Amino acid sequence: MLPGLNQNIILGGATFHVQTEDAGGSTGVITTVVFKDGQVLDSEKSTYLPSAATDSSAIAELMSKQHNRVISRFTKAATSTSLAQPKIGSDKELTDLVRRYLCS
Repeated sequence: MLPGLNQNIILGGATFHVQTEDAGGSTGVITTVVFKDGQVLDSEKSTYLPSAATDSSAIAELMSKQHNRVISRFTKAATSTSLAQPKIGSDKELTDLVRRYLCS
């Protein structure tokens, strides 16, 4: 099992924590979760053939790509025209806007 990726991103003054990890072993699952104040806002799970588990550089690349894809999606959500229009008065309002965007 490889070490996970952890990164804080700041969008509109709110801090989101993005965590990506490989479940390791024979599961062949990589999971990325986005948190805001301990609450899960989004997650993405992907699988790979368990036989590839011995290729740590390939798994590290899959983890990195997934981690960056989720961050990109969040950045797009927070900076899109539809979200840029409202005046955001609090972290909660931004969190609600990002969540509505991602669910649409």
